[in-house]
Amino acid sequence: MESEKMGCNELEKIGYNGINQSIEPEGNSKIIIEKDFDVSKVDSAFKDFFKGISPKDEDSRLFYFTEPHVGSKSRMGLFGDFAPSVVFAANRFNKLHLPVREKYLREFGYGKLSHLYCTLDKSVMFGFQNKYMARSKIHNLNSVASIFHRPGLKIDEERLKGKDISDDKVIKVLFEIKKNATKLFGEVKCEALGYSTIKQSEHNFSYPSLLEKIVGADNLIKILLYGSSAKGHGNDFDNLGVLQTIPPDFYEKIRGTKPNENGKEVGVIFIPEDILENFLYVNVSNSLLRQSSKSLKGEFEVPIESPRYQIFKEAYHAGVGSAKLLSGMNLVYRKPELFFDKPGLFDYFMKLNRFTLQGLSQNEKYVSLSKEETLEKLKKGFDFEIPKFKADVSYLQECFLKANKASIEIASKLYNPRLAMEGNEFLAELQQQFSRKIFKADYQGLDLYVFGMRETMSSGDIVPVRILDKKERDYSSKREELNYRGITNKKRVLIGKRV
Repeated sequence: MESEKMGCNELEKIGYNGINQSIEPEGNSKIIIEKDFDVSKVDSAFKDFFKGISPKDEDSRLFYFTEPHVGSKSRMGLFGDFAPSVVFAANRFNKLHLPVREKYLREFGYGKLSHLYCTLDKSVMFGFQNKYMARSKIHNLNSVASIFHRPGLKIDEERLKGKDISDDKVIKVLFEIKKNATKLFGEVKCEALGYSTIKQSEHNFSYPSLLEKIVGADNLIKILLYGSSAKGHGNDFDNLGVLQTIPPDFYEKIRGTKPNENGKEVGVIFIPEDILENFLYVNVSNSLLRQSSKSLKGEFEVPIESPRYQIFKEAYHAGVGSAKLLSGMNLVYRKPELFFDKPGLFDYFMKLNRFTLQGLSQNEKYVSLSKEETLEKLKKGFDFEIPKFKADVSYLQECFLKANKASIEIASKLYNPRLAMEGNEFLAELQQQFSRKIFKADYQGLDLYVFGMRETMSSGDIVPVRILDKKERDYSSKREELNYRGITNKKRVLIGKRV
């Protein structure tokens, strides 16, 4: 990408130039960053990109970002706050200096882990799996393992490289992802304010018996129906299924079973009992479970989170959904025929805007939008109606383009950088480096010394910084450290913490 392609002086100032590498170092992947999302330009960019690489090249991908995604020198982007692993990867592997918040990285990891866990089982039950999807999920798992400092739970994706990868091999990899993700849930810190009890109620559904037959009646100890179908309407049935244990042949048991009730799909997220509380706490649907759910088997104690965490979970969900939708462009331009017999996979991507809109509708007070309200707002405010599946390449690509355009417009109109900001915080450009975690920046003509956190910083980075008050406990110790290192003896200096 040449710098004139960006059409944004702010972006040029950050240092985007000569980029022809990947967000992660694979093949001939490329990042393009533009001011806006022009459908015709994006369509041409993806077609030209995949036309220019070998059919044998399965690694290279194109990432088409805009300022609402990745921010600028003066404004944080949605991904910088609520999908930080995307920006960390872009910075690390492409020598960029995009603004990204580190403080809430672990909480984002919780949300990303939950999102990963919620999509695995249904993919296996309804035959959505393929090596491209599995590799994407490996990326997600490895990202969370890095955030949680658990490198031993990462999976090497090399086993999925090559032309002929059998479905059996993909299933085995997905099960390994399931096992490792389950272990990562043990790292979650549940800080519930209380619990809401959902008792078992009578019903006339037939699918619970079918699920018991598939995974074992003794092993399936609880079933919770949630969402619109729990109210008596809806296009499918969403469930949590609680297991005593996950047996080694679990994915063979549920593979291709495609359970349904009167022609409607029955989706299940299977959760081992020992991580149920942690899963419920971090899952974005927690409030939905308390409002619209029905226990078909067993009793559930649903954790109640703080209002602030409830709002932030929705924002993380919006960030992950928007990033997934962008990543899906590679699938629909590289292998569009994969969707031909998987309409459910297409539906999954097209529904992501519902969750992005719901997530970014949050600010100081949590707002629960119904499915009907969300669809109406998408239609009237963003000219987007969730499309029906059609096995036509041009049509599928057109749908992904329109969905991504709407997603970016939602972020542009509704994303509020102040949601994650602390008081006395601003974006600073790091200049001189004094140690691994101490840099100097400028703030209104004064020297600002910025102390880093866990992640590596470098000169040129744009980072959110909170200026410390002299009365804060950290101020004196950090001032002493500066003096000890002989960095400054000036009276008028500012000290800040990278957040």
